[in-house]
Amino acid sequence: MRGDDAYRRAIADARRSALALTQDLADDLLELLERVVDELAARVVTGMATRSDRETLALARAILSQLAVDMASATRRGIELTTSTVSTAYAEATAALYVANGLEAPVLFQRLNVRAAQAVLARRDLAVSLRTIRSTSIDAVESILRQAILEGTPQRLVAQRIRLHILGSEIFPDRVLLDRRRIGFEVVRLLGYEPTRENLNLVRSLGRSIAHRARRIARTEPMVAQWEANRQMAVESPVVAGFRWRVSSRHQVRDQCDTLAETDFYGLGAGIHPADLLPARPHPHCICVHTHVLRALEDWSRPKPVSPPLRIIPSAEVLELSPSEHESLVASLQAAEAGRAAA
Repeated sequence: MRGDDAYRRAIADARRSALALTQDLADDLLELLERVVDELAARVVTGMATRSDRETLALARAILSQLAVDMASATRRGIELTTSTVSTAYAEATAALYVANGLEAPVLFQRLNVRAAQAVLARRDLAVSLRTIRSTSIDAVESILRQAILEGTPQRLVAQRIRLHILGSEIFPDRVLLDRRRIGFEVVRLLGYEPTRENLNLVRSLGRSIAHRARRIARTEPMVAQWEANRQMAVESPVVAGFRWRVSSRHQVRDQCDTLAETDFYGLGAGIHPADLLPARPHPHCICVHTHVLRALEDWSRPKPVSPPLRIIPSAEVLELSPSEHESLVASLQAAEAGRAAA
């Protein structure tokens, strides 16, 4: 088949473009958070002496509620840009493949970018993440402000505490903020709190920075958008039979991704999944690659055959997976089956 190498390079480039867009979204979200920290410092912290306690808390809540709205808008733009970039690359690569083989390219992937973006934006996980950021940021800042009001804390320390709980700090890397057991009295002192058990519990309860959650959204959502556009395109494409799951070269430990790459779940060969049954990424931050398995040239004008059913999933012991890894693997495969049944 002529042109298949160029086709595969174009699809690989589309994936790299999606990866680059994760950094663009991360930059946008960080800029939003920095702007909110500056606004809180300028309007809330410096105005604590001239406003009532209720007015101060209400103003902080309003600023943080708007932050959640702005983050949702930025995430939507990132998702829509990703699906548009990826679907355009797929359409051009597929048309070029037809031309390379002396065929007239059909009109494909109409509004695929819109459908893929809508599917990603409708995910419950995304809505929960954005709601969590809103509620966590409001709870954290309100707790900081309430204690500061009661203690008469200097404005400089109030601003420092708010900055830590929204943006994090070079003094406290993510591994400290994520593992609350690492937050001890020395961290409490550096934050400007009295080293009491009550303040230790307070700091631990607010330990994970809002920026960490925002970075997780930025790393996850464009890649989910790339995955969804990839899946929808493969289902619609006359030239794609399925996907071969390839473990990322940066994958350092064996887990359910290795199982997806090494197991013949459908009788098509190890690691090959039908186009309409690509399983979702089984764990956060998965960056495995899904390369296209192309149909024979003479089959492009024929309807695709019905995908084979999922074979029995081996036990966790057979696959050498932990119970939680096996559970997420089964959930990914079963969700793909359920999606096909609902289509």
